[in-house]
Amino acid sequence: MIFLSATNYANAISFPNDAQPLLGIQNRDGTTTNLIFELHQYFDSQGGKNTYCNDALAGKFQDVADYLRSVGRQAFIGEMGSENGQDCVDIVCPVLDVLNQNGDVFLGWTSWAAGNWWPSYELSEVPNGGDDVGIVAKCFAPKFAASK
Repeated sequence: MIFLSATNYANAISFPNDAQPLLGIQNRDGTTTNLIFELHQYFDSQGGKNTYCNDALAGKFQDVADYLRSVGRQAFIGEMGSENGQDCVDIVCPVLDVLNQNGDVFLGWTSWAAGNWWPSYELSEVPNGGDDVGIVAKCFAPKFAASK
């Protein structure tokens, strides 16, 4: 697989409007097999600079999936981030469902977690006292629950 970083800070939501130049990238044989667009999305309106989440972004992921399908391409969400408040949980959990339900075009996702060296970072997903933070406990971890 080769990940191709999208334009406009690899913004997932704007990708359908920004993708045209990238669609011409092909393998030497003219195919696009294993050429995967790498996208990012932060759930505030400013690329991870605020501690609130913008619900206008949530519904856009199905549009991105539909676009990818229409052009016969795939993507990987290489970076996403949000604060841990309930407003973000209410947005991010359904977005993960959309990503997982469109596994033919979204090959997977990862989130931005920061690290122990930055404990006051608003988007940190580092466990606090051994407990997962809200967004991890309520959204991310359940997506990996063992099936019976």
